[in-house]
Amino acid sequence: TSFQAGDEIVWNVSQRMPVFYGNTFTKFGSMAFEDTLPEGVTYKGAKLYDGNTEVTGSYGSLSFNSSARKVTYTMNSAFLGNAGYYNGRTLRLEVKTSADKPDVPLKTVTNRGYVRMDGLARQTNEVQAVIAQPSLQIIKTTPKESYNNTEPIPYSIEVSQTVSGAVGRNVIITDRDIPDGVEIDMSSIVLSGVTGTVEKHANSFQVKIARLAFGEKVKVDFRALVHSDTFDREDAPNTAKVSCD
Repeated sequence: TSFQAGDEIVWNVSQRMPVFYGNTFTKFGSMAFEDTLPEGVTYKGAKLYDGNTEVTGSYGSLSFNSSARKVTYTMNSAFLGNAGYYNGRTLRLEVKTSADKPDVPLKTVTNRGYVRMDGLARQTNEVQAVIAQPSLQIIKTTPKESYNNTEPIPYSIEVSQTVSGAVGRNVIITDRDIPDGVEIDMSSIVLSGVTGTVEKHANSFQVKIARLAFGEKVKVDFRALVHSDTFDREDAPNTAKVSCD
């Protein structure tokens, strides 16, 4: 499963209780759930469930060691000493974390938990989560290198998200670096490829797109007009920018 910075990642550590006079004849003297969180996620909280019922405050105590990144839920004596709880029920420690921003396009984090009963540690299976960091590519082109003063200049802006498994969220394309004497024809702006909105400002515009997945491409076409009475240079450099969450 792929996640991005800020997404919630939930880890679960489960243990089925033995059946008294079935597969056990003694009660546990101690029992604890443990989960040491991997680098790349931030701890948000944890709860213990008995089936679908939350029992965090009644079956024991929850703690988090931030320096060791370790979540521990320790069962209390009232639970351990009650034979009625030894009936095959499944207990589950749910640990909620949020994904940190990775320093590489795709970062895999792995996690496994433990349940310790009378000093004997039982290890869960290993679970992996991929945290993706979107990367946007923007290209701005015009068909020719030179135009006459009265000739409209057509521009095209193409933006794509280049990381497989990532999604660019809240994508914003901005074109406001317009030289003096060059005016955007606001009526000519055409957005294609994905659904979005165009916000027009004083000789500039912004395109806002909710999401841009890998393989999708957005294109913005527009024209600019040169006013010969105010344009006093031979070149008209023009750049666009793009950003996303």
